[in-house]
Amino acid sequence: MCSRFNKDRVIFSLRTRLLPKARQSADALTDRLERYWDIIRLEIFYTRELGLSVVREVEESNSNVFVSIKDALGSYLHLKNAGRSKTFFQGAELAVGYLTKVTGAEELASLSASDAARFCDHLIGKGMTAASVRRVFGTVKAITNLAIREYGLSFPKVFANIFIPDEEKASTRLPIPDETLGAIQKVSLMYD
Repeated sequence: MCSRFNKDRVIFSLRTRLLPKARQSADALTDRLERYWDIIRLEIFYTRELGLSVVREVEESNSNVFVSIKDALGSYLHLKNAGRSKTFFQGAELAVGYLTKVTGAEELASLSASDAARFCDHLIGKGMTAASVRRVFGTVKAITNLAIREYGLSFPKVFANIFIPDEEKASTRLPIPDETLGAIQKVSLMYD
């Protein structure tokens, strides 16, 4: 069963501090997991007995699906458009425009980790701050991850774990000197 899942154990918070409620929730979840695993055990048993190979066929059929970057953007904007402003759409389209310009990729499957690193370098080379690079990267990551989930694709998330360097010299905003504040107050009193 380990080949079906990406984890060997399930760990999450029950979101309660009350011991009786925690025990009740844990028992209910344990029961649901045991029933689910029983179904999977029977499925594995019968597929082996009959010589079937379900997992490989599903992976192969998912890897043959081709999704363009523009289709991924369209799906993202369609699914996430509720209550969004004009800048949301502009930001998503701009981020995808940067991506296609730098990588030249048309399909999601053709993107690689080196494309993501080159994309990051391009954004930094444009003079963007680290915060802006993170924002654009976050948008592209959200678009590609949503497409991977929506279309059931089975290739890696190439925009995960890309290092974005912090700005070397963070500009600190200096306070306005007292003399300048006094001069501004005097001028504003003259106009009042």
